[in-house]
Amino acid sequence: MARFPLGLLLALVVVLGGLVVSCDSSDPSGPVGDVSLPADFPRDQVPLLDGRLTQATGTRAEGWSLTVQGEYGGPNVFDAAVSKLVKDGYTESSRTGDGGTRTVILSKKHDRETYWVTVASSPRAAGGPNSVFYQVSVT
Repeated sequence: MARFPLGLLLALVVVLGGLVVSCDSSDPSGPVGDVSLPADFPRDQVPLLDGRLTQATGTRAEGWSLTVQGEYGGPNVFDAAVSKLVKDGYTESSRTGDGGTRTVILSKKHDRETYWVTVASSPRAAGGPNSVFYQVSVT
């Protein structure tokens, strides 16, 4: 997997943060929200933070972009999202932080595929500091 320059990752976090919308229905297989996970999203292989799914786009061929808004006043959503992936067998390959924006890239092999997940958060996101952004791909 190619490494993303920090500036590009930060721009992605800001752009995705601007897409956050209000949601109120539930999806019993993952985060709640008016937005549904794409049909081909690997739900069983990529555990997501519990919270409101406010943005979900992409396909297996191009990768997926998701935004989950965690509970206000709850635990640190960034750390909780990363911890959930690590508990599921993901290994951290890099970590960056700048101006409060944090990013972690993790991977996990399953069968003959490798799942790559980038988790990011920013205090400047439209959804506030309790939003977590995911970039997911399979190779």
